Amino acid sequence: MLQTMQNIGYVEPGSAPGSYRLSFRIVALGQKLIHGTNIIQIALPELKAVNEELGETVNLKVFHGDHSVILLKLEPRIGQVRTHAYMGMSVPFYLSATGKVFLAYRPESFVRKYWEANQDTMVKSTPFTITELSVFLERLNFVRENGYALDLGENEYGFACVAAPIFNHEGSVEYAVSITMTTTKLQAESIETFARPLGKASESISQRSGSRDFLRAASLPPRPWRSSSPISSPTICPSTARRSASSASVSISAARIVGIVPRASPCGTTLFMSNWTIGAHKKLSALEELMVRKIRQGPVIQMDETRVQVMKEPGRSNTKNSYMWLARGGPPDTPLVYYHYHPGRDSRFAEDFLRDYTGFLQTDGYSAYETALSGVVPLL
Repeated sequence: MLQTMQNIGYVEPGSAPGSYRLSFRIVALGQKLIHGTNIIQIALPELKAVNEELGETVNLKVFHGDHSVILLKLEPRIGQVRTHAYMGMSVPFYLSATGKVFLAYRPESFVRKYWEANQDTMVKSTPFTITELSVFLERLNFVRENGYALDLGENEYGFACVAAPIFNHEGSVEYAVSITMTTTKLQAESIETFARPLGKASESISQRSGSRDFLRAASLPPRPWRSSSPISSPTICPSTARRSASSASVSISAARIVGIVPRASPCGTTLFMSNWTIGAHKKLSALEELMVRKIRQGPVIQMDETRVQVMKEPGRSNTKNSYMWLARGGPPDTPLVYYHYHPGRDSRFAEDFLRDYTGFLQTDGYSAYETALSGVVPLL
């Protein structure tokens, strides 16, 4: 163990043979710990106040390498929903609201260097994860202009996050505060509900950390929480959802919902519906396969199709018809109903669904079913 400590520079050989002494690096480590403890002591009263006012998860995070690390987490006071985050957990900058905060107040050259070094390992935790530098830079501009950052389901399904910077006496951002809530809660309340108290807390912590002179002299835009004017929502979510719609590989109507997202507000009902639907489909794909198998095992299948219209669907005009197909069957005492989106009304879906089926089929007589069956299944 001593050899390991010596290799990493925390101990060095002493004057007596076989003895060791602490190096100055351990002193620097102690100073860092003291400084970290100090920021926790300063931030804790402010974060408790936000936690008590809003009842949601509140975090204090520190800049560390290319990650945000949780120094302090206050659990929600209302509801039973808990995030998977824990004290000491680190999250890559591109995946979090606090990561945007940390990078927004650093030179663009730093951001580009970070992106170049990490882009090969960037993965989409959800379809809304930002992995395009140009889009990410737009988000950083939003942070600088408004004083807070957002994570709208980019890191974890069903959760949103608002983050704000803590400036030190040199005007740099080494710490940030954030509040996490469910996406449905953000939808029901508004961004302003969370950004205003969090912004006031971050500014108070910054001032108590010695950055009062910096904040007074810096050429920062006026912070929205300093007035009673409404805090405007960003207009950046729909483009993310639109890109996600073209890349998400889902086979049911979730992808169609994402295609409608640009018609809604950035944090509107459709965005969260698509977020949850895509996540649910990925988790429940095995259940979907089981439902289809059970329906095909029943003695009778009832099928129908209905016309739907999808706006801004990739590769299709808004006036072009799409179809939702329905199949009902399975055990007579516990029938199952299955919905499936398909861009056309031809026989392809029916052919795939009914392949090798030997029971009875009840339909409205549409000719595509006869084409699909080719005389194998007797029609009622």
